[in-house]
Amino acid sequence: MDLDSDLIRLPLPALCIRFPKDSSRNSLKFDWKGEEFAVRCIMTAEINQGTGLSVLVDIGELMGEIGVPVYTYRNFPRKPGLTVEQSLASLGTKGLFADIGVQVPDSLVMDCVRLCCSLCLLENDPSIISPDVLADDRAKYEATGDQKYIEKARRRGKLGWDVGKHIEVIPHYRRPHMTLVWTGTGRAVPRVVPRRGSVVHREVVGKVPMGWEGG
Repeated sequence: MDLDSDLIRLPLPALCIRFPKDSSRNSLKFDWKGEEFAVRCIMTAEINQGTGLSVLVDIGELMGEIGVPVYTYRNFPRKPGLTVEQSLASLGTKGLFADIGVQVPDSLVMDCVRLCCSLCLLENDPSIISPDVLADDRAKYEATGDQKYIEKARRRGKLGWDVGKHIEVIPHYRRPHMTLVWTGTGRAVPRVVPRRGSVVHREVVGKVPMGWEGG
């Protein structure tokens, strides 16, 4: 992510990113002393008058008899002239409580911070981000798209979104993928947008000899 870290801006003062309970659908996982741990959620919020982001990673670890949650965290600085990767490198390899309990790999923590940065850059595109509704209303909302289900969820305190739920997944020679583009006046605003899958050099495919049999 070779772009200015000052361009990373949360769309809200704080975000909670939740992952599937099924670890087979979650790539953010690791093994520690023979036990598999997966990232359950990430909380990120503005800190220091907007000059940085605090990122807390939850792997389900608990401490003490009453089960106090233990989080791994990093504070990501936003500074003009410093790229995202340079900001990540400045975080060091260990947090304040990194030696207590489960040892979360630093590479995984960095991927969590990168994920938060990527979410901050997402285009407001309904093909990427769609409102989440109450579980009992999901099928009806998918079928109708009626705004009343979104409003109902928010009245009951659920303000959330699904990210990537409707992204194209059909395989192509060039697979559908997310890409960073520069938009706005003077192409100064970075956005992560979906790029559709396509056959690269389609005309070459048509030149393959066809219609013959045998040697």
